[in-house]
Amino acid sequence: MKFTVLIFVTMNACALALISFSSTAQAANDPVAIQKSANADSTFQCMDLRKASQKLPVYAGNIANRDTTRTPGGGPYKRIELICKQTYCEQVANEDYKFVYIPAHPDANSTGMVRMPIINVGSEYAAVTSAAAEVRLLANSGACGASSLSSASMAMIKYDLGTSVQSDVFNYATDGNLSSWSRTLRDGTSQHVSFNADGTTSAQ
Repeated sequence: MKFTVLIFVTMNACALALISFSSTAQAANDPVAIQKSANADSTFQCMDLRKASQKLPVYAGNIANRDTTRTPGGGPYKRIELICKQTYCEQVANEDYKFVYIPAHPDANSTGMVRMPIINVGSEYAAVTSAAAEVRLLANSGACGASSLSSASMAMIKYDLGTSVQSDVFNYATDGNLSSWSRTLRDGTSQHVSFNADGTTSAQ
């Protein structure tokens, strides 16, 4: 299976800002306030980790399906964008496509044109690489109960029991570029994507 503040510049606003700053300064030495702040930071980091982990299959899947012209729903593959807003992320399909002249293709029309998804491999690979780096950084900090074991050429991320993902493994080439990504889910299923030198993939 292929992967699929407004700023009010008024005197009142300035006064409010000064009051807020004063309150924050007083809270700086308050143990309870410090703990609340730490908990808030932890919550945000947890959400960031979950968002970053969701990006990996989306953008890797876009690369893997760059040449898919026929899907179960009909027509070419639709590039997926992950739109995240605060506490949740939504996958949005791009309805745009392009025509490419491939007369011998089984899905070519009478003029030899084939509808193809619009996917920029370089941009998608950059998105996967960025998501992997974010996952590693957040896991290193212990966000969401995750842990990280890494070396120069590999990183293994283990997730808290609260998520369906058990682990992610990233492998890196000698030039530092991401060469593969593997994911294992708690139900036992797994996914592996190898990245070629040009950023394209072979997915399993």
